Amino acid sequence: MRLFLCIICLGALFAGCGSANKQKELQARELAVQQKERALNSREQELAIREELLVLKERKMDSTIQADSTIQLDSAWMANPDIAGKWNVQMTCTETTCPGSAVGDIKTEQWEIVQQANTIIARALVNDQLVRVYTGGFTDGLITLTEEQATGTATTPVKMSVQLKRINKTRIEGKREIIREKDCRIVYNLQLDASTK
Repeated sequence: MRLFLCIICLGALFAGCGSANKQKELQARELAVQQKERALNSREQELAIREELLVLKERKMDSTIQADSTIQLDSAWMANPDIAGKWNVQMTCTETTCPGSAVGDIKTEQWEIVQQANTIIARALVNDQLVRVYTGGFTDGLITLTEEQATGTATTPVKMSVQLKRINKTRIEGKREIIREKDCRIVYNLQLDASTK
């Protein structure tokens, strides 16, 4: 009888050890899946930007090139590659009619700016996470960028527009305007400094 009880106790002990090992294996698998999901999300963001670039190129190739008197390209900007690269952006709120924001609020982002022919693309990052993509070009000596969310999303549609002017080789200044529904509007002064990283 004692032998039978000893066998049962040993069996229960080994079953408990096996359960602990299975728990560790399960946790390791969950961690691996999370890492793969992060890598996949990052890859999806890169592919979305590449797809957007391709769409912009296709539109330009399909349309006929016409001189537009309302758009004047600033040759100083176009000839200077210094606009492309990473910029540290500080945004200071100067006007607001929206709840939850106040004059004097300060936000910081890092922008990666790419220039392709007459198209400017600025990827806005916060803590190395892509938060939005602005696209646009040169208008009357200024860089004019927009980012407009689709109206079919669950969130309130938001329109963001940015105007930038180069101050010197390492400094750009401008404004960002955010317009939401119900007369909600926020204006930020922007200061972009060339990243040294």
